Amino acid sequence: MAASGGTVLLPGVAASEIIGAVCKGRDKTCSRTFQKQIKGRGDAEDTGNPGGARDFSRAAALATRAFKALRCSGSALLDIYAPQLCLFCDLASDCAYPLCRTCLDELPRNSRACPRCALPNCGGSLCPECLSGDGLPCRVIAPFVYDQAIAYLMRRWKFDKQRRLASIAAKLSLFSAYSCEIDQLILPMPLHWRRQLERGFNQSEDLLDAMAKHHPSLAKQRLQTRDVPSLTRCRATPKQSLATRRERQRNLAGAFRVRGDLAGRPVLVIDDVCTTGATAAAVTHALQAAGAGPVTLWCVARTPR
Repeated sequence: MAASGGTVLLPGVAASEIIGAVCKGRDKTCSRTFQKQIKGRGDAEDTGNPGGARDFSRAAALATRAFKALRCSGSALLDIYAPQLCLFCDLASDCAYPLCRTCLDELPRNSRACPRCALPNCGGSLCPECLSGDGLPCRVIAPFVYDQAIAYLMRRWKFDKQRRLASIAAKLSLFSAYSCEIDQLILPMPLHWRRQLERGFNQSEDLLDAMAKHHPSLAKQRLQTRDVPSLTRCRATPKQSLATRRERQRNLAGAFRVRGDLAGRPVLVIDDVCTTGATAAAVTHALQAAGAGPVTLWCVARTPR
């Protein structure tokens, strides 16, 4: 099935035509051409030519394979000529997000954390506060320890407004294996409307959307929990990044409101970083006051003490 000018995948359609259509992004045009060929081959089958029908089926299978190969080739060409650059080292990333494997391997894992509040460097056992019952009222999941590299990621993402970096944060968050519970309500950590207007987005919402793309149970549960009781930040608070733990607790008292009755439902809250745990505690108290069941906070990193 060869002709001058290129290999013919279908009678009357050269490979060069298909390549041109794909390269120019004219998938619909190529699809219409393909449909015309299908119609023509169908007419041949109606005339009682089974051999022609078999040839057409074989050609159609080859054409489908060619389309898939061209799409993969296009992605490979983009990786070569316009690669993702790692956020930390500016070298070409070998992943679908701007983070290379070398820098990823150097980020500190929170592998010896308290299993309850994810406080780092606890030897994998409960921290003193959790043992005494004075710890956080919720469980915390944080696969990484907050360090200078994570701080740099957060600064570029939140304050330099580089929303594409939510893909890195989602990748890091998903290093913790977690399966959503049945009927679990999934909520992003809310921002006050003034802060969100100033920033232009809520990083926790972006993080949740990015995580759901790669976490089947999270995506499924996320779809099932839309248009349900909402969590809002009803009172503006000073920036918490430089506040002490007691200052955070005082600032966040009564800062969150839940609309709707949770009726014992477990809740999963998505956030970027857990520092002192004051925000997590305030949110948990607001959710439990509305009747929530167990509350879990899932974030990228936890700050050591």
